[in-house]
Amino acid sequence: MDKEWHQNHRLDADASRQERVAWHAVHEEVCHCRPAPKDLAEEIRLYKNAAH
Repeated sequence: MDKEWHQNHRLDADASRQERVAWHAVHEEVCHCRPAPKDLAEEIRLYKNAAH
């Protein structure tokens, strides 16, 4: 786990779904400590494709 990244990139408990998707998309790229929630997987894929 990238402890420093987590300390600097906190996800608020009341984050919107869009904020959660963006956070988990970046998290998958930089930390790899755990998989993103399955219910966000398709939205994360779309988010990553839109960024490229």
